Amino acid sequence: MSTKCNYLYGIIPACKSRNFGPIGMDGGKVRVVTDGVIAMVTGPAARMDFSLLSSQETLRYIAKHQRVLERVMTDSAVIPLKFGTFADNDRQILDILHSGQQAFVRTLEKCAGKFE
Repeated sequence: MSTKCNYLYGIIPACKSRNFGPIGMDGGKVRVVTDGVIAMVTGPAARMDFSLLSSQETLRYIAKHQRVLERVMTDSAVIPLKFGTFADNDRQILDILHSGQQAFVRTLEKCAGKFE
């Protein structure tokens, strides 16, 4: 049994509404949820315990997580979130963004214009 929720990829500077298309977990549409000057990159996914999957399945999900981050990085700085991070709804996402807003803003400012 799976529960639909939001898979969290990373935090970026806020911008106009963005939709990255169906590049997320299981083909979900990746979008942003904005709180002030920062935004969370997220998409729908079934909540799962990745430790219960086979190594091959887990690697497939890790690769998807990485591909989304790489796509986002083509347009802006991003603070990547740990693989396997979920939020139940947009309210939880906004709470995360609000609670760490100052630290997120400082980190994004330090990363702006840098490439790795």
